[in-house]
Amino acid sequence: MNPTIINSSKTLMLCTLTALVLGCSHQNVVSQPEPIPVDLSSSKAFDDCLASLAEPLTAANTPATYHLGAKYALACLDEAPVITSSALQLSVMQVHALAITQFLKAGDMQEAVNQLNAFKASYPRRDLLLDDGASFVHSVELIVGQAPKEQSAEGSLLNASSSLKSELRRQQYWQVN
Repeated sequence: MNPTIINSSKTLMLCTLTALVLGCSHQNVVSQPEPIPVDLSSSKAFDDCLASLAEPLTAANTPATYHLGAKYALACLDEAPVITSSALQLSVMQVHALAITQFLKAGDMQEAVNQLNAFKASYPRRDLLLDDGASFVHSVELIVGQAPKEQSAEGSLLNASSSLKSELRRQQYWQVN
């Protein structure tokens, strides 16, 4: 083949690739609607804290990094603005739930129980639903052993994950047998 044709085709491919990359980089990204803040300064601090929270959570793979992620999440709760809307309350509840799960992953059961109690006190009669429709509060109560005995014996009276209830039943069976 002619070297000029090869050089021309390489140049054409490079230009096409560059145009494709530039075109893709300017695509609009669909994102969730942001809650309308009342106090812009405190909401900005909360949003900035949430943005900085992503880094320790993606690097978490040891108990120490899980614990650090939980501490960062609790620090973000301190930056949370006064809750004036249900969307903002949902965001704050999710950050608090994230801190609880990070403490569980770190193995710090006492702090997880303390934060679960704080979660229930801060948001009475409110709960988060997990992906499978299970209750966040009921699931964590089962994990930390805080569920009432009559409800946790079979686990069917709680709206917890079926796989979690199955695992707890298996553990209870092998403790007895």
